[in-house]
Amino acid sequence: MNYGGNIRYGRVSVILWMLPMLISVQLSAYNQITSLQGGSHRITGSIYCSYFTGAVAGLAQFGNSVSSLSTDPVMAAVNPAALARIGAKRLCLEITPPFLFNLNGIYDVNPVIKDHIDDIKILQDDIIYPFIDLEGGQVGGLNTMAFSYPVSDRDNLGFSYHTPLLIDLDVIGNGMSGTFYDTDDGDTTRVALSGELYGKFKAGSHTLDIAYARKFSDRIAGGLALNIMNFTFNGDLALVIDGTIRRCGEDTDITKSFNDPVDGANFRNTLNDSARCDVKGKIITATLGINYLVSQRIMLDFVLSLPSRKDLQGDFLLVKHSLGAVDIRGLTDEEVELLDQTQIEPSRMTYTNRTAYHSQRINFQTAGKIALAAGFSNSNLDVVISYEKPLRAWLLTFSSVVHEDGREKVGSEFENYDFNWEKTYELGLYVKNIYKLGMKFKKKDSQQKLVLGIQLFDVDTVIDNFSLKEKENIKPMKNLLIPSLNLGLEIPIYSNLLWNLNLISFPFPYFRISWQYDF
Repeated sequence: MNYGGNIRYGRVSVILWMLPMLISVQLSAYNQITSLQGGSHRITGSIYCSYFTGAVAGLAQFGNSVSSLSTDPVMAAVNPAALARIGAKRLCLEITPPFLFNLNGIYDVNPVIKDHIDDIKILQDDIIYPFIDLEGGQVGGLNTMAFSYPVSDRDNLGFSYHTPLLIDLDVIGNGMSGTFYDTDDGDTTRVALSGELYGKFKAGSHTLDIAYARKFSDRIAGGLALNIMNFTFNGDLALVIDGTIRRCGEDTDITKSFNDPVDGANFRNTLNDSARCDVKGKIITATLGINYLVSQRIMLDFVLSLPSRKDLQGDFLLVKHSLGAVDIRGLTDEEVELLDQTQIEPSRMTYTNRTAYHSQRINFQTAGKIALAAGFSNSNLDVVISYEKPLRAWLLTFSSVVHEDGREKVGSEFENYDFNWEKTYELGLYVKNIYKLGMKFKKKDSQQKLVLGIQLFDVDTVIDNFSLKEKENIKPMKNLLIPSLNLGLEIPIYSNLLWNLNLISFPFPYFRISWQYDF
């Protein structure tokens, strides 16, 4: 995000959080880190996302295509025309098992961080290296429930409720501290800081689909579905920083503390940062499907899913504090002073600048798509080839009122500033093309099937007005190729009970089980 303001204003809180993660830092002879205690950090994240694989295992095993060869009731969400080919009262349930494991055994970032810290010029050897404990896994539970109900020989109703996205993220960082100092013309400025970080974020998407399908003839069927999507984003972040800043020399001996209640009565001296997100909304769209049975072995499908836009309810608030005397460019550029003593006002050494972003106008856009699928089926092999063209990007747009106030040096005097402006940010994915292949192999004298689903997504990222550095926006990535792979089994348990199992699934869900039951 672009935090605005004059580029000379450093971000003390960012320095503290970045220290354990600095890469190839070079400090000049005057910019020194005299001590560092990296602390202990724990990042725990669980995710369930079926956007890239399919609402249930049966769809994933067919490459998540719109082909009516898939006789799962959840086709109410994908291609409502397929319901006309089911012709039975059918219930589908899917469960994903929850799990959480330590990712340090797969890739331990701690030795890498240690090497980077060792590259920093340290005046003393008072170093305690940070330790990052990274855990990841899958959100489990009942994620899909779908039902098809034929009301006549030609008409069928379908209902589907599934959860395509769940994210649960927790971040805790404690025991972080460091001391920085700068010497100029006999005066020394020293900043000692310690910090604690706490964060939690949850996101979810739930979709209800109500569909009607009709078989117009033995060869042609059509269907229409109403898709109701509910989105929630909720999170909090708190970075609490305490410490002191001291300037001493021949004529100077001043010590001030951050978060001091006495000083706080006269001027703002907090470096604490915070963020809050509480957004929810509902989007309604429609899906049209047409199925054509060329022969008993070949069928074609066409699907149009309409894009939609909706303003979400809620708001997003981010508050950042900075100390004008600190310039984080001094960590990576030896020509820049880490502590700019000309920006220190002795009477208000801990007076901090503040930037607040408040977004209440948040808009979410769904992509929609046009999809074509050709399916071939015989007693031993089912094959589906499919192409999908999304009509728009999945896009989150929010307009923020940015309020910045603080104190800056103009000439030889310090002056207050206070101003507002509005800025619009965009974040999303534009999936330009999707290519899909699904196959089911059946051995002779066996009812079990080996199933393989492959997808390839041609993706551009959409990102506008976000930045990691002052006045340098993050550039979107173009022409990313994201593969999706599903390998599983289709196992009939009884004549009216079918079990679909994903053995290998990429990117996620990693493991899933679904059941189809005919009444």
